[in-house]
Parts: sequence; structure tokens; C-alpha cells
Amino acid sequence: MAWVERVLAGLNRPVERLSKARIAWLLGTQHARLGRRADAVRLLEAASSGYAATGAAGLVARVAAELDAITTGTGGMPRLSTVERSVLTATELRVATAVAGGLSNQEVADLMAVSVKTVEFHLRNVFRKVGVRNRTELARSLS
Repeated sequence: MAWVERVLAGLNRPVERLSKARIAWLLGTQHARLGRRADAVRLLEAASSGYAATGAAGLVARVAAELDAITTGTGGMPRLSTVERSVLTATELRVATAVAGGLSNQEVADLMAVSVKTVEFHLRNVFRKVGVRNRTELARSLS
């Protein structure tokens, strides 16, 4: 998988966009199966961005559904309680999952194609809604 991720980083020409998004999607799915939530979210966000850039709305929706499944804790992965999940938006769930998986605010911003301030905004909302004070408590609430 590491070799494929290195190859993925080299796909930068315009004709390779769809292939790059597809490979990121497949790798993200595999990471999710192995319980590597942060890596799965990172790759699936990249796939979503890649598909969005090419105008493949149907594929964006399929990747988004998979991201929602990961962030809401289906598939035997660690998750927030049902009450906590119900009060968080899909974006807040993605931010919470990525942060709990060890990503920095800058890394989350890069994955989601938003600013660091936007990530901080969503993270503050997550902390308030879930009732935690820091990233460590958030990670514990996801396990």
C-alpha cells in the first residue's frame, strides 16, 4: 500500500486526475477496512476533491457516502455515541475523525480544501457539542 501511495503522489498531469481519484478512493477504502481511520479519511477526501475537480458528481456522492460511513462509525470502527453523532454535522464528524486520528489542523484543512480557520471553527463546535476540552479527550471519545 505504501508503494501505491508513493505512485499516487506522482500522478499530477491533467489526464491522470480521474485515475488519481480512483486510486485514492481504493486506498482509502482499504485503510478503512484495516481500521486506519485517519489515513482512510485523508485519502477519501483527496478522492472526493479529485472527482469534484473533474465534474464527476456521481462519484463524489459515492465517496461522500463512504466518508459518512467512516465518520459515523459504521463497519466496526470506533465511534461516538448515537447522541453525539446526531448533534454533529457531517463536516464536524469528518473534522473530529481526522483530528482524533492524529492529523493537525493544517493537514485537515488541506484534505478538506478549506482554511485552517474553518477547521478551527468546526473543531470548537465539536468540542462544545461532544463535551470535551481537547484533542486527546476527543480521541478517547471515538474509541
